Amino acid sequence: MTGAFERLISPLDRPEFDATHWAERAHHWTPSSVLTQSLLELEALHDPGSLAASGHTDFKVLPKKDEPIVVSEPGEVGRLWAESESATVVARGTQFSTEAIHEYCDALQASIGVPFRWAWPNLYFSHPGSGFTRHWDNHENFILGIAGVKRFLVAPNSFTKHPRFNADNMNPHREGPQDAVEAERLDPEPAGAMLVDVTPGTCLFIPRGWWHEAWAGDSSSVTLTWAIHAHSWEDLFTAAGQEIVGDDELRRTPLPLTTGSSDAPVDGVDAAQVGLWRAQAEMFSISTIRRDWAIGRRRHQEAQASPSSLLR
Repeated sequence: MTGAFERLISPLDRPEFDATHWAERAHHWTPSSVLTQSLLELEALHDPGSLAASGHTDFKVLPKKDEPIVVSEPGEVGRLWAESESATVVARGTQFSTEAIHEYCDALQASIGVPFRWAWPNLYFSHPGSGFTRHWDNHENFILGIAGVKRFLVAPNSFTKHPRFNADNMNPHREGPQDAVEAERLDPEPAGAMLVDVTPGTCLFIPRGWWHEAWAGDSSSVTLTWAIHAHSWEDLFTAAGQEIVGDDELRRTPLPLTTGSSDAPVDGVDAAQVGLWRAQAEMFSISTIRRDWAIGRRRHQEAQASPSSLLR
């Protein structure tokens, strides 16, 4: 049985997508999938109020200028959607709301090889003109148009190809010089940018770390986004390290406090592994000393400039 990923990227074939698109560049196409068509026909995906009635998801309202509002009462969702004429309502974690989305996520795990919770589907209900500001994510995004038109601006960023953190105007986790990152985020014409209209039945792939922003057209729009947290080499190395150490209790055993070579190996671990642990502990100590020294130096300079600064 063809996996959900293959059905999502069809008519592209898997080798072509892996070679040219996965974490490399954005792509816009019309998937030829019966399952995709079945998602378009689900009435619950067109109305946040009826979706809330399922009780299997939570919601976040994004007003145009105000702070996000997390909605805990399902009855509030329909009211906020009706009253907030310039807002976007996000239905988060919709894999448990409908059988079709649950089936899709389950198949994604098998076809891509990521855990179920790492193929995370969100629905975005946007009033005309509303959407979200430019940012990048630390995961890939597959976006399927359900209703209306949503225009996306997507562009590569100049600072990191595979970021650890998200970057937006609400999030301090940025990778790169902060002023330069902010300038690029606000650039009206970033290098390599493309404008894409996501319409019902079309799909947009946004690679991890790419800038993107979106806004609905003249009518309300609905899009379904799968956030794919694909495995990285770091995940592989972490898993390999856990496999080498083996015992879970042993992994939590404190590192030796000394870097001397005369200590007897810890039970169950050979001398080479203990030596590696000691080297890591020593490196950590050096980096901590340097960090503390830098913090102390900065605070001293601040105190010299303004004796009351440390009291603020």
